This record gives sequence, structure tokens and C-alpha cells, in this order.
Amino acid sequence: MNESNDFPPITPELLRKMADEMDATQANRQEERLRMVLNALAKCSKTNVDDTENLKCVYILEFSNNTIKVGCTGAFSRRARQIAMGSGLKVVNWCHTKYIPSSRAYAIENLCHKAFENRRIQGEFFSVPFDEARAELAKHEEITEEMNFKEYTSC
Repeated sequence: MNESNDFPPITPELLRKMADEMDATQANRQEERLRMVLNALAKCSKTNVDDTENLKCVYILEFSNNTIKVGCTGAFSRRARQIAMGSGLKVVNWCHTKYIPSSRAYAIENLCHKAFENRRIQGEFFSVPFDEARAELAKHEEITEEMNFKEYTSC
């Protein structure tokens, strides 16, 4: 499913940031409302409601030198921006799963790493075509595209 909007994913970090910007009374009311939204979203995506504080996604980034990185994060846009800036390479393609409980996300990340073990360059970087990596990830979890990441793809 490909959904595009201008809103960042609702993460525990986003909740904390919003709570810090409001006074205590407003923060408590807003945090409760956001928690209700998170719980509703968790039920819709069949995510364990008790694990909403530890939601992560598994992502694949493809770089201009045709290598990929398979990783796991609770804040895709921020992490992808850090990697793009730190690597000195342009990110030319990307995808990630929906946000799922962290234990499941780490298990999927590990399965992808094992699938590409013989093509590992270093750490989480592999010499694997993007489409092959995306297909491997899609075997394990629904993929969501984040189109608003484009602004972070060049250094």
C-alpha cells in the first residue's frame, strides 16, 4: 500500500517533542489524545497495542554507488537523513516497512541480513540490487513508501 501525506510518522519521539512544547495541563490532555490515536492505529495495523512505545520500521536505502543498507529505526526520515549526510553518497532509492513492534522489526532486519550474507560489504551494507532487497523485505512485511524523504537524499 502506498500512502503519501505531509505528516511525519507518529513516534514516541514525536509525542515527547510535542509534549515538551506545551504546558503541563495541555501536554497531559494532548498526550492522552495522541495515545488514543496510537492505540487506534495499532489496532488497525494489527500491532500489539502494549508495544506502541517500541515501534520501529525496517528500511532499505540504495546509494548512488549501487550499494544498499538494510537497517531498523524508530524514525525513518531522521535516520535516513543522518546516513545520507554521513556517507557522502546520494540516496537514490528507498523503502521501509510500516511501523511494527521492535522485536518483529529486528527479526525481519536479521532475516534480510542473512539472505544477503554472501554479498555483505561491511556491517549493514550489501552489494544487492535494490529490487531484490525490496522483494526480500516484502516477503516479511508490508512496505510503505515515504515520498517526503526526497529533500534529504543529496549531501
